[in-house]
Amino acid sequence: MRLGMIKTKWQLNKSEDQIKFTGEFLVPGQSGERLEADHMARYCFACNYVKKREILDIACGFGYAGPLIMKAGATRYEGVDINKQLIDNANLLYGTDYIKYYQGDISSYNAGKLFDVIVCFETIEHVTKYQNALLNMNNLLRKNGLLIISSPNRPVTSPNARYLSDKPSNRYHAQEFTIKELRSELINAGFLVENDNIFGQRNCFFNFTNRRLNRLAHLIFGDPSIKSSPNVSRTFFKTPRYFVIVASK
Repeated sequence: MRLGMIKTKWQLNKSEDQIKFTGEFLVPGQSGERLEADHMARYCFACNYVKKREILDIACGFGYAGPLIMKAGATRYEGVDINKQLIDNANLLYGTDYIKYYQGDISSYNAGKLFDVIVCFETIEHVTKYQNALLNMNNLLRKNGLLIISSPNRPVTSPNARYLSDKPSNRYHAQEFTIKELRSELINAGFLVENDNIFGQRNCFFNFTNRRLNRLAHLIFGDPSIKSSPNVSRTFFKTPRYFVIVASK
């Protein structure tokens, strides 16, 4: 399933208040090929974990992942987003007896049931009370359930933000994490995170931990992480632009 197909479907549902891309979240057909490839690659990675499982997609956006995840063998998909217009559009385009979309907030959503897998991509950095969000997702999982969560890697995406409390480069982000920081927050929320369940996107060798060297390298060579692969894979001593953690309850 390609985002080009999704773009066509959205165009069939045009209205005067059609959502425009601002940088806050992905809008198919408007966000650019690189961002679309990154988002689709995350969902393709998640498909490895969905067979015969009930899935909750937190901050599902336009909801295009529903058919993709069901095709990978899930028994049910539920998408949640705080934006009602996105939810209404998703139900219209992709809703079936096994694919449903609901309006809700990541920190308080209560489905009245538990799930086997929760997918939460490029969302936690937008949430000011992220600890509440992680605790809520833990509460929504069955025992031994999985949370598949992604985040920008702060040393790459916001090199001037040295600490979790520093303002990220992206004005829509409340904070950005390092891998170590988000892993620690997940453990504090009751999750288990093993080393071999940490992955990266846009992995490359040319991101230095020293910020001055990193800025100098970017000035000379450009940002190497943008040119690298969007596929979710093991980092193997490389530095990812985005990282994905598979945490278990």
